[in-house]
Amino acid sequence: TLLHLIQRQQETLDAFYAMEEEINPLWLKRKEYDKQKKESQAVLEECRAKCAALESERLQNVKTIDSLQRSADRMKMFFWKRQKRASLLSKIADLILLSNEQRKQVSEYDIEIKKAEQEILTNQEKICSIEAEINSRSLQRTEILLRELGQTDYPEPFARFLMSLTQIDKATATDELNR
Repeated sequence: TLLHLIQRQQETLDAFYAMEEEINPLWLKRKEYDKQKKESQAVLEECRAKCAALESERLQNVKTIDSLQRSADRMKMFFWKRQKRASLLSKIADLILLSNEQRKQVSEYDIEIKKAEQEILTNQEKICSIEAEINSRSLQRTEILLRELGQTDYPEPFARFLMSLTQIDKATATDELNR
């Protein structure tokens, strides 16, 4: 009987460790997705910072354009010197081009921000899926052990051994088995 019990315990222990081997790669996947999520969040923050800086610079350029336009209008009224007026108009045109380029860059950063946010959401969904699978496998493992414990009238040491397996404490389980 004792040999039969030890054989059944070994089968249960093998099933237990097989389930554990399936769970370990899932934990590694989760760590990888967490790392990707952190990297995506860093890229997202960097893009937002660049976007804010460019928007601030663009607003400053718009203010400068307005100021130069007012100066050009005043000079038009008082001084009809064509050279000064032409240089002001040239500066205004350059600043308008620069402002348009910055608007384009801001919209490109907005696109990058949306991509990074989407990647973060995808990684979070993968992490949730992996956690659900880990929980499912852990429950299956515990159910196998509890079912084995309930099917056989084990002597006290073996019952303690199986209960220690449900608590996922290898050292305690090994000590109990040796005892």
